[in-house]
Amino acid sequence: MFYTEALFFTCMIFCFFSIYYKRHIALSLLIIPLVLLRPNGIILLIPMYLYFLERIGVLSKFKIDFALLFTKRIIYNSLAFLTGPITFSLFCVYQYSMTGYFFAFSIAQKGWYKEFMFPVLSFFRDSSFNNQFHSVYTIIIIVYAFLIRKKLPISLNALILLSLLFPLCSGSVLSMSRFISSIFPMFIILSSYLYNLKIKHTVLFVVLILHLVSYRAWILDIIN
Repeated sequence: MFYTEALFFTCMIFCFFSIYYKRHIALSLLIIPLVLLRPNGIILLIPMYLYFLERIGVLSKFKIDFALLFTKRIIYNSLAFLTGPITFSLFCVYQYSMTGYFFAFSIAQKGWYKEFMFPVLSFFRDSSFNNQFHSVYTIIIIVYAFLIRKKLPISLNALILLSLLFPLCSGSVLSMSRFISSIFPMFIILSSYLYNLKIKHTVLFVVLILHLVSYRAWILDIIN
């Protein structure tokens, strides 16, 4: 509850709902807090726009109907996505006025020993249990995402890919379990598998234990 996952997920999922039900005004408003809650909200506008194109029939697999894409109606509805770049730009200007740096949020990450690097180099950077656990967990999720890629459209595959790569570029895996928790397409498919298992309650219990293990530092602090 101390982090932004719940709020970020709520804004993101309602953005997709707004696209699905063609509520473009609602979408433009929801994008504002999405971008402010996390910087990678601006990156997720890419899969959202791809989803928007899929919903209106412009994008089908890897085929784009350019004749339809540049119609007046599509261009007008696409303007809903502009609130993201505008909000992010204003946020950067505010940071500059307060700190002298447009991307102060990125510089602040150094306090958590984060630095930009090639994503693969983020794994197993030290021998601590947290680093080892989150490295293994993230690799499992990446393999799982690869295996289910054909079950999802381009937009949702892009959502998964960017949601994994962007945090990994920070050079740390320690927050990956939190970041992964909001990647809903993977868990929709996973839940359908679990629901049909005879041992689904056992599996869910194991998942609960793993979840508690990932937050063991907070739990131990509460106990002590």
